[in-house]
Amino acid sequence: MIISLPTYANEIGSRELSPIKPLPSGEDSEVLKPSILDLAQQRNLAKELLRDWKSGAPEALARLGHHPRPAKVDERGPRLADAQTVIAREHGLYRWASFKKFLEAQRLIRTAAVRGENIALDADVRTLHITCGLGLQKLFAAAGFVGDYLALTLPHQDCPVPAGASLDELVELDHASFAQVASADGMQDWRERDRSRIAALKTARHYERVCLWFSNSPDESTMLAFLLDYFAEPANRPSRLDMVTVRGFPGIQRFVNLRQFDVPQIRQVFSWMRPVELPHIHLAKQVWKAVSDPSPLSLHEMVEEGMPLIWPWDMAFRHHLLHLPALDDGLSLVERLVLKLLAEEGEMSESRLGDRMLEAYCPLPCYWAAWFYAWPRLAALNPSAVSVSNQKTHHQNSLSKNKILSITDTGLDLLAGRKAIWELNPIERWVGGVRIDYARDHWCWDRYADRPVLRRAKIRFR
Repeated sequence: MIISLPTYANEIGSRELSPIKPLPSGEDSEVLKPSILDLAQQRNLAKELLRDWKSGAPEALARLGHHPRPAKVDERGPRLADAQTVIAREHGLYRWASFKKFLEAQRLIRTAAVRGENIALDADVRTLHITCGLGLQKLFAAAGFVGDYLALTLPHQDCPVPAGASLDELVELDHASFAQVASADGMQDWRERDRSRIAALKTARHYERVCLWFSNSPDESTMLAFLLDYFAEPANRPSRLDMVTVRGFPGIQRFVNLRQFDVPQIRQVFSWMRPVELPHIHLAKQVWKAVSDPSPLSLHEMVEEGMPLIWPWDMAFRHHLLHLPALDDGLSLVERLVLKLLAEEGEMSESRLGDRMLEAYCPLPCYWAAWFYAWPRLAALNPSAVSVSNQKTHHQNSLSKNKILSITDTGLDLLAGRKAIWELNPIERWVGGVRIDYARDHWCWDRYADRPVLRRAKIRFR
């Protein structure tokens, strides 16, 4: 399912390709929306921060904690350069000089976009852009890219990835797993689309350059490790392999994924692309082997040692491990957050649940699969922890029909620790290569020891 970006742009027409406006994503929260920063504005904010420091304003003094040497600033007194350093670090950059350089580059790119001067950045060689998840082809086409585009949807956190599984087997395993918690309507069409995406991936080796675009979520990190392991084989690798792993962007309070970007921002991210080198491949092969292992211990060991070569990975794969059932009650991190959200904010639609999870509840931004699989598992418990009612919708794809979700008494009992998952006939699930069969001995996450442990099954299902 490869999309030619120039052909796609011609088909939808210029009116649909806004040069500046961010694309609608359902994420309308202020913490998710990008804001446009300029150098003069940030200079003024630094001056205001310095004045507030000197006047002893408590909120300003608290921000001094972002400075690399706050004790030294206290000793000699704050300067404008200190305020500028704090402003830069609050936007994810270490130095004011780096922040200034970023803002100037963004200004030039944005000016060119307003003038319609989006020179094709990928026109030098035949290029394939690969992303995690659907819906970015419009943004890429609007940004003037002229290569091809491929969106993959697996593997992800909830996709079974037993060691040695082929690409085609991963599709079947994922859909067999999803069928346990989803309606059969539309499943065959979804499976065929995934099959076509995997078939398209097998053609990537024919491109002169493949660009991998990923963020720091557990799902996207899992897919990136899989792709780097796949491209490690000489028979699969294109002439040139580049990647970018985005963990934040100045002006976006809470970065989730590439769908938050507008045209100038996605063009600037392209400038961050770097060649994939042998150390990246070596690390990815180790990580993917650990992810697909039936035991989580090797992945936990890698997380504890750290993976600075691809910076977000140690954090992302720690959250991958938190997807294991908790030793005390059997809830995964995301399942616990779903119940907590419904308990605190009341019933809501499925799409609203996803938005709120991204806005505030997940400590690390998660891809849709994490909560999309979590609430159906909770609803499938006996008795159910989440009540589901249908809402009228105009969506044609039945897998996207919206539903109204609310927490039940069982869900409240789970959240309070009065019940445990394995008392409620839970369905089997996977975390990478780790199979979670609650009726047998299975791996859990000990929240107090902060490590995976093997739980001996004591309760046999009725």
